[in-house]
Amino acid sequence: MERNTSLHSKGEKIMTEEKKNENVKTLSALSDEFKKFLNQFKDEKGFKYVDIISSHIKTKQVIEINPNDFTEEVKNSFKNLTEPEKRKTIYRAVKEIFANDEGVSRTASAIKEDRIQIKFNDKVLGQEGKKIKDDVELEPKKESKKQEVKDSRRDSKKLFDFADGHIEKMVISTYDTSKVYGLVFVNKHFETLDLNSSRSVQWLSNEYHQVDTDVIHPQDFFKNVLFALTSHAQMNSTVKQKVHTRVAQTNDAIYYDLGSNDYSVVKISKKSISIVKINEKTPMFLRPTSLFEQVKPSYDNENALNELANLLLVRDKDRIIFKVHLIAFFLESCAVPIPVATGSAGSAKSTFTAYWKEIVDPSGRLKENNLMGFPKKIDDLVAIESHRYVIAFDNVSEIDQEISDELCRSITGGSTSSRKLYTNSDESISSYKNKIVLNGIVPRLNYPDLQTRIISYPRKSLDENNTLSEAKLEEKFQSLLPDVLGCVFKTLQKALKLFPSIAEHSNPKQRLGDFEIWGETIALCLGYKNKEFRLAYDEKLKEDTINAKESHVIVDLIETIMEEKDVYENQVKVLFYRIKALAENEGIDIKSKYVFFPKIPNQLTRELTIIDPILKNLGFKVETFPYRKRDGVFKRNTKIVRISRVKSGGLETFLKSDLPCLPSLPHKK
Repeated sequence: MERNTSLHSKGEKIMTEEKKNENVKTLSALSDEFKKFLNQFKDEKGFKYVDIISSHIKTKQVIEINPNDFTEEVKNSFKNLTEPEKRKTIYRAVKEIFANDEGVSRTASAIKEDRIQIKFNDKVLGQEGKKIKDDVELEPKKESKKQEVKDSRRDSKKLFDFADGHIEKMVISTYDTSKVYGLVFVNKHFETLDLNSSRSVQWLSNEYHQVDTDVIHPQDFFKNVLFALTSHAQMNSTVKQKVHTRVAQTNDAIYYDLGSNDYSVVKISKKSISIVKINEKTPMFLRPTSLFEQVKPSYDNENALNELANLLLVRDKDRIIFKVHLIAFFLESCAVPIPVATGSAGSAKSTFTAYWKEIVDPSGRLKENNLMGFPKKIDDLVAIESHRYVIAFDNVSEIDQEISDELCRSITGGSTSSRKLYTNSDESISSYKNKIVLNGIVPRLNYPDLQTRIISYPRKSLDENNTLSEAKLEEKFQSLLPDVLGCVFKTLQKALKLFPSIAEHSNPKQRLGDFEIWGETIALCLGYKNKEFRLAYDEKLKEDTINAKESHVIVDLIETIMEEKDVYENQVKVLFYRIKALAENEGIDIKSKYVFFPKIPNQLTRELTIIDPILKNLGFKVETFPYRKRDGVFKRNTKIVRISRVKSGGLETFLKSDLPCLPSLPHKK
């Protein structure tokens, strides 16, 4: 009898153990079920939970689990669970999703540092999660009597593995293929580092000394390991990617780096405008020392751009161009003309230039922080271009041919080649694309190739009775700046939606075609009528062409020759002596250093090439060619020039065309 009782007790014990095991399995299955729910649940913005789990754990942000999102299946499964069991299930599911994305070692670090913070039923599972982590380990720990195996790796190998594990993403820059950049998580934010820079050495030293406090390693120890990492990246087909400064433009969004300590960017998409933190999914941003924090935008004042134009005394006929031009500076991929503020002393040219830069890419809150003198050497200009998004040059008086060509390359995108070291033959190629603004009393931008890439903003001398003090002007500008940014970002959001349809129906005729299309799009989004921007832009270019003629007397002389002709064709040397005689008859001093006039007939062909953009805007086509016919009109192989009057095209053709109907956009009255 006693034996039967004993067997009965033993059977009950076995059944109890089986139920216990069955319960553990049930919790494991529930965790898998909840993990499936987290992976699949979507709201209007996308996958609500799985998209934020990794980034929130890395930045120790709370992951909020809303019970109202639960499916009927999850609700039924949770119905009979105790609160501790629910917490264990949720914690385990979140942790395993993170482990799948980031690996076991990083998950273990996250648990140790209590970075898995989950809010459920108004309670945060953080420290509580640490208390239950033994129940939800990735791998059950097995007791072992063996002694811990000593790490036999050298110190440099330990550091290499440590650094490699703490760099979230490593890329080679498409702008400079000798540069390797890493995205790292430091001080609760993601930051892009040039892995050959002193800041990357500081980052690695700081991070490593937090886990290895016994030894203080020298600077070269970290430099050598970073060099090994970049060498490994260069030799193993690491992905090439753009690394941006201040603005990044993708196919469907524009990102604007606010330069804030929390590394926030404004994301402008077709659907919304939001402020997000830089992470693995946003473009990579580099922050040079010249990059200053921007104010956050405000969206309450829809008239801010007009108020800015009033404050900067922009001429009424220039206002549509000014507003479109300023907004286009936020389009990273678009080549945008250089705004040039001209005028006499005391016309607030420097203020106009500095505020333009401060709106787009501030380097400080003082006017002098945002302006720089024009470099005299081409190498100095290239160095400036490679570290800034917007460059503002103050008091420019003259630009030579070499600098003019470099500015043209900078606007449309260019590259430069240089030796890495004087001791070797390795070549370093750097690419760049900038936005430039400048001013001068009468800046001599005499090269037509550059002339077609500028828009001038003539300034009037300030009326002493209507002049604000610098302090009052600065106060007004700073109070207006958040509203201006808000207007810019809202307009860009509309433009992103509208641009594809405008581009499809546009046939730009000007030199910077993308700016022409974006300009029309932006103007429509600002409430202007169809083609109003294109008309204003065409008139502006004509005005600048007339100004350019003053530096090239040959243009006026050719117009004189073509007054009663549709076509002129003759030998180059005959045309040279013809225009020389006309110049002398009109009293033009062709020997003056301020007058561009060829010295000999052979130089005329080059001058005609230089002024070709001006002549095109005036409706003339110039061709030079060797004469091949044997008809006796000209000696065979003689160089001939043909100037013909072309029919008006471009704007007139555009104005006769139809753009798509835009009923959703209000038009300015």
